[in-house]
Parts: sequence; structure tokens; C-alpha cells
Amino acid sequence: NGTIIVNGGTIEAGSSYGEYDAGIPLYIESTARLELNNPSDNDNEIILQATVYGIYNSGEAIINKGTIPGIKNSGNMTINNGNISSILVNQGTKKLTINGGTFNVNNVSNTSSGVIDILSGEINTSYYGIINSSNGIINISSGTISTSDTYRELISNQYEGTININGGIFKPTGGTGISNSRGIINISNVTFENCSIGISQSGGITNIKENTIINASDKGIDISGGTLNIGEKGNVSFTDPSITGTNYGVYNTNGKIYFYDGIIKGKQNQSI
Repeated sequence: NGTIIVNGGTIEAGSSYGEYDAGIPLYIESTARLELNNPSDNDNEIILQATVYGIYNSGEAIINKGTIPGIKNSGNMTINNGNISSILVNQGTKKLTINGGTFNVNNVSNTSSGVIDILSGEINTSYYGIINSSNGIINISSGTISTSDTYRELISNQYEGTININGGIFKPTGGTGISNSRGIINISNVTFENCSIGISQSGGITNIKENTIINASDKGIDISGGTLNIGEKGNVSFTDPSITGTNYGVYNTNGKIYFYDGIIKGKQNQSI
């Protein structure tokens, strides 16, 4: 039931006892609370030193500053600022809120039925960007998400979860912007460029709504299963959403497509 408040200093991990949970500087139990603070009169740095994870949280945690080598969260955590490296994992049934900070990580993953809210921040990854690997929910409304991986997806919905994208800046590096295997993805108010495939869908439901621009060097959308809804019923727009592929606008091998409004562009006779 205790609270740990850290206003500055260095905390180094002790001896290791497992491959991935080895030497965690701050281990927060389910009944505990952690605050990494940034008081206005305190310029002291907070540095956590560990091999993989700087924080394992199953209680409550608020991160306002700090240099942290990876986070594993199964409680409720809010990150308002800080520099996080290595990896960021949300597991369990609770919520991780990203409201700021700089993340230079392998990926950001939601591995169970919990929720990740991305409201701000700069997320730079070297593998997949954002992964929803179970039946959880990821909400993205702002922030910048990029990857240096030229092959894998920037946003990946790998199971029966839901990803809601309603804003943000997305920077793939030539690979796929978004993939959906079995779940639901809702997309609006975003632009995906600098990718070979804008959206790759093998199952599930993908809804592309207003103020969405996809501009891909090969296929705007590659669908081999599931249902794809482009636009919305009601007032028809001839320009929004906008789906462009240098070769194919929408390449469909075994999916269902419902085109309500917007524009789809590809090579001659290859728009759909």
C-alpha cells in the first residue's frame, strides 16, 4: 500500500534472476504507487540503470521525467514525459496512457486485453511500431510514430483486438503502414505515405473514414480476407477518403469491399 516518489538520482538494478525480468530497478506491486516527479524547482535527473526493464509496474504509476531502459506495465500507468528506450509492453487488463515523452524502443506492444491510449509523444521504433497482439484496444489520437524497419508494419493488429486511429503523424520507412489480421481498425484524420502498401488486410474489419489519405508506392490497400469499408453513408465526397497506389489502388484477392465515397487511384484499369 506504499508510495514511492522519486525526484532525482540514479537507481541501478541489483543481481539478475531471470532472462527478461533480470535486475529491475523499480518493481511496483499491485497495491503500490510510483511517481517519477518533475518539480519546478528540481533540475535533478532521474536515471534508471538496467539491462532490459527499468520499471515493472502492476500498481499505479505516473512518469513525469526520467531516463528509463524499458517498461513492463500490468497496472495503470501514465507517461507524461521522459526518455524510454529498449521496449514498452502493456500486459494484463489495465491501461497505459502515453501523454508525452520520447520513446526509442524496439516496439510498443499491447499483449492482452488492456488499453493503450496514445495522446502525444514521439515514438521511434526499430521493429514493428505499434503491436496489438491479443484482444485489447489501442487508441491513437496524436503524437508521432515512426519506424526504421523497411519491411514490417508500422501499426499491426495481429489478433481480435481493436485499433482506433483518429489523428497523429505516421512515418513508415517503405514497408506497410497498417496491417489487420482478425480484429477491427477504425481510421480517420491521418495520412500514410512513404510505404509500399498502405493497408494490408487478411481478415477482420477495417473502416476508413473522413480526412484519411493513403499514398503508397505499390498498393494503396492489399486485401485478402475480411471486410473493408471505404467512406461512409450519407453525404458523398468525391475526394475524401483518398486511396492511392502507384500500381494498385485497392488489390483484392479474397475480401469484401464496400465503397461509399472518396477516391481510389492506381494504374489504368488497376484502381480496384
